[in-house]
Amino acid sequence: MRQPDKVLASLRSFVIFVFLFSIMQLPPSQFRIIRDALESLMRRFASLTETVDKRGSETVTGINNQTEVQNKAGEEIQRQISSLAIPQAEREASESNQERRQAENRRLQRFVIWVNAATAVFTLLAFIAAAHYASIAGDQLKEMRRTNCLTQKALANSDTALKQTLEKMQGQIDATNDYSVVAAGAYLTSYGAHIDTNSKSFYVNVLNIGHLSADGEMTIFEMTVDRGEQTKFTVGFPIGKKLDGYWTRSTFLGATYATPPIIRNPLPNFSQDDYVQGKIAVIVSGELTYRDGFPKTPAHTVPFCWISFENLQTHQQDGIPCEEQRMTARIKRAIGFPNSKMPEP
Repeated sequence: MRQPDKVLASLRSFVIFVFLFSIMQLPPSQFRIIRDALESLMRRFASLTETVDKRGSETVTGINNQTEVQNKAGEEIQRQISSLAIPQAEREASESNQERRQAENRRLQRFVIWVNAATAVFTLLAFIAAAHYASIAGDQLKEMRRTNCLTQKALANSDTALKQTLEKMQGQIDATNDYSVVAAGAYLTSYGAHIDTNSKSFYVNVLNIGHLSADGEMTIFEMTVDRGEQTKFTVGFPIGKKLDGYWTRSTFLGATYATPPIIRNPLPNFSQDDYVQGKIAVIVSGELTYRDGFPKTPAHTVPFCWISFENLQTHQQDGIPCEEQRMTARIKRAIGFPNSKMPEP
């Protein structure tokens, strides 16, 4: 309870006690007068007490507000005084801390710069290493390709050498077989063509070097050509203008080494003078077919091709071989085979 409230309560209790004690000594008539006066007085006193309480409450509230404002002002003043009273050492410590932070920031910046520079250098070195490795890889690839080419060439040469070896072995086998046939049976071959200028005919020379006699037939294609400027005859030489040509087929029996087959073929339009003067040449080609004397052995076919002409330097008859299949095909086209067969005598 506030202090003014306590004083008023004590005073009021004392006044009431005194008043009640006095009234108890009065007669009834005066008691009523005093009672009415007392009631009026009590009403006034209550009104006065209410007024006093109200004003006291307002006064206390104002005092409290003023005290609170003063306290806030005091706190603000104290805070300002405290801020103004920072020691010089504390300010110096703050400045030192700020400088240390700035130095750390500078060191951090320098560290970041060095890290970025190192990263750039390492990146450049990695790029250079990659380029160098790519160059080395390219050189290795070129070397591998060159090695592969050399290996392929070596393999090709090996294949060629192996093929040649196999062909040589096959030739030896064939020669062995041929020798076996020669040693056991008939073996015929052609070794040239001879022109008889006097009788205007030619002969194909056939020889049996086997041990048995042979039966067979001979198909001959003959063509007389204009020699022109041709002085040498090689494989694929140009054939001059055809002057004459025909084909014929003859058979023979019992040909042996001692008695070879002699097949005479006429040259109806042959000019002895033109042949001797080197103006014409005679080409003879064909096939010699025979059996070697063994019933189960298939027939053998021997192609031949010869060119007969007059050698103007030696004035002798020369005969050179030519390519059988190619020349036979050329003669067939030139003479109109098969419509150019020699008539039977």
